[in-house]
This record gives sequence, structure tokens and C-alpha cells, in this order.
Amino acid sequence: MLEDLLESFIPLFLLICVNLAVIFRRIGKLKVPAWTAFMIAALILILLQPGAYERAVIVIGKQVHVLIFLFGMFVLVTALDISGSLEERGKSLLLKGKSPKGLLLLIHFGLGLAASLLVNDTVAIIGPILLIAFTKQVRKYPKPYILAICYALTFGSALLPTGNPQNYILAIAGGISFLEFGIWALFPTFFSLFGSYVLLKYLLKSEFNEIKFPIIPAIAEKHELESLQRPSEGFFVVLIIGLILSSFITQISITLIILLITGIFLFIVNERDQILEKLNWEVILFFMGMFVVLDAVVSSNLFVNTISPFLNQLEFNFTSFVIFILIIFLLCQVLSNVPVAILITGILPGTPLDHPIFWMTAALTTTFAGATTVIGAASNIIVIDTAAERGVEITWWDFTKFGIPISILSLIPILMIGLLFFILG
Repeated sequence: MLEDLLESFIPLFLLICVNLAVIFRRIGKLKVPAWTAFMIAALILILLQPGAYERAVIVIGKQVHVLIFLFGMFVLVTALDISGSLEERGKSLLLKGKSPKGLLLLIHFGLGLAASLLVNDTVAIIGPILLIAFTKQVRKYPKPYILAICYALTFGSALLPTGNPQNYILAIAGGISFLEFGIWALFPTFFSLFGSYVLLKYLLKSEFNEIKFPIIPAIAEKHELESLQRPSEGFFVVLIIGLILSSFITQISITLIILLITGIFLFIVNERDQILEKLNWEVILFFMGMFVVLDAVVSSNLFVNTISPFLNQLEFNFTSFVIFILIIFLLCQVLSNVPVAILITGILPGTPLDHPIFWMTAALTTTFAGATTVIGAASNIIVIDTAAERGVEITWWDFTKFGIPISILSLIPILMIGLLFFILG
């Protein structure tokens, strides 16, 4: 009896502790990165539960496609970053914002949509750096624009499986191709980006006016690894073409394409050591630890005997569609979006809701829910931490007072698609 109780509650207790560590990001004076918290929790599970080590190896093996996705995307994006390509493109984009309203629009439909190709966490690092430097040049208060980056990256990344980890995880689990995903997500993504733009412009009307910025000359800068720009940009284009073609050639998986193209890229370029040195290995460790902890939560009797039976009782109709959205949205406010996406892959298969529209809804809802609070998405934390290092502080309430109405608005296009699907279907 006691053993069953421990098996049920230990994983959940550890997950709660991990999320508290992620929220507060420190224990006393000790700073605790998210990847460290998950790896420690995974280690505790392995030590406390019999057979947990063998199960952890199996779980990570099953999710190796996610690790390959992250590694492959990070290789190319890191190459774009250290070659100066991302910085040059970002500066060029921001210079096109001739006024506060124009800059706000470019943040949403420039940086936001860039996140759908580059993985939002990457844009979350370089975006605030470029933006704070730009706002200093034009003598504008940077905080509203930093908030805009957070919301824009969340909504823009929803467009494609390459936009964020939860999209990729749910697209693979639901059997949704690269192109099919983009078609499903097109209207909700643009609706949410435009809605965020309009709401911020209205709620912060004194900040976003029509006053023209002073003209800033574009100054070309030399980068140490500038020779890496062309090959990294070329291979990135090849990768996107390959991912689109995978929608028509079902025998070739997205994972295989990413592995093949990044493998050839690393073989050809001479700067592979610099790329691998700068690679964001912490995110990969974060996911490995998360896979172990969340598998234990999903497999526990507490979870199996509550959420899974509830989903099995739902019927394939619009009412269940709305309930499904609400459950995911609320869970994301407690666990963050990637953990919820992984949990869904463990409970949705085999239920009456195991259908592409529910898999796509899960991807869109987990992503859009990330705009509600700071802890809703890792990209929010990255943007805010990066801004804080440069003297721009964003509090929990600064973010949430705009995040609540913006994220609720973003659910409207998902509900519209569901309503049309069940009416016409």
C-alpha cells in the first residue's frame, strides 16, 4: 500500500518542486537553471524507484527523435548566430521600423514569424539584445517592445513544427506532416499575431505612436566567423525545402531529414568545433531530464486513474473539443507548455479524441497558453532574463496583465476552426 502511494506521489511531488524551482529560479542564493532541476529530479527517481534506470533509458530512447530535432536545429541556428547572420538580418529588420507602431508591427510579423523557422528559444536570445540596443539609439523606453517580443515569439512559433519543441513533439505523435501543420496553424497564427499587435497598440497607446524615429545609418560589422554565413544560410534553406518535401514523401521522416542535412553540414564546414562548443546543450539535458520525470508522472496510478479515464469518457464532438482546450490551457499555467505536450503524448492515443484535429489543437493551445504568464513558455523566461541582464526589468505582473487578455483572445481562432469542423463534418 505504502509502495503504491509512493510510486504515485513521488513523481508528482518532484514535478511540482521542479516547477517551483523554475518559477523562482533560485534556492536561497543558489541559482537553479531549469535543466539542473529536471536532471536532479530524474536522478532522485532513478535512486528511489526500482527499475527506474532501465525505464529511463527506454523512455529517452523512445524520445530520441525530439533530441535529434533539437540538436539539428540548434546546429544550424548556432552557425547562423556565430557567423553574424542572425544579427545582420535582425538589425536590418529593425531598421525598417520607422515609428513605434511600425516597430511593433515588425516585431510581431518579422521576429514572430522568424521564430517558426528558427525555434523560438533562439530568437528569444538575440531578439532582446538587438531591440534594446535599437531603442537606445532612437531614445525609446524598451519595456513595451520586450513584452511584444515575448508574445510575438509565442504566437509566431505556432505556425510550423520547427517553431518550438511542443509543436514538433505533438506533430510527430499525431502523424501530422510539416505542410499539413502549417495549413492548420496558418489562420490561428496570423489572427493571434494581429490580435496581440492591436491589443498592445491600444493598451499602450501612449508608447506606440506615429512619431518618426531618427534615421540610423546601417553600419556593416565584421564577424570572426563570417565565412560561415553562406554555408549556414544555404543549408538552412535546404533544410526547410526538405521538410516541405517530407509532406509529400511519407517514407522520409522529419527527423531523418534534419539528421541527414545537419550531419552533412557538420562534415563539410571547418568551424564544426566552434559550432558544437556554442551549442545550447543545456536545453537537450533539460529535455532528457523532463522525459524521465514526466514518464513517471504519466505512468503513476494517480495520473492513470484520473485524467486518462476522463478523456476516455469524452465523445468526439465540439463540447469535448472545448473541454480539451480548457484542460490544456489550465495545465499549461501550472506545468508550462512543453511538459503538458509530453503528457498529452502519453494519454491521448487510444482515446475517442485521438484524431488530427485534437493533436493540432493540443499544439496550438499549448503554444498560445504560453503567452499568459512568464512561466508559460521557456522563451518568455529567456527574453526576460536577457533583458534583465541589460537593465530592463519585467515583473510577473508587467507580463501577466497583458498576457491574460492576449492569450484568451488567441483561443478564438482555435474555437472557430473546431466549430466549423464539427458543423461541416
